[in-house]
Amino acid sequence: MVDLGIIQIGAVVVPLYPNISEENYQFIFTDSNVKLVFVEDNQLLEKVNNVKRRIDKDLPVYSFNKIDNVKH
Repeated sequence: MVDLGIIQIGAVVVPLYPNISEENYQFIFTDSNVKLVFVEDNQLLEKVNNVKRRIDKDLPVYSFNKIDNVKH
């Protein structure tokens, strides 16, 4: 559903795989000028938060599953 919504507003989906490194996340975030991130679990949230601190960017994060202190 998220992919369809993103496409309908004319934005681009940039897939991130859970097994890639934080360095790859950092490159993708900066190269693609990511505006927001969707995560599935705490493990991905931790990676995303680590990268957000490195690139010093306030990036909204939403979760598919209920995670404390994350928009759902």
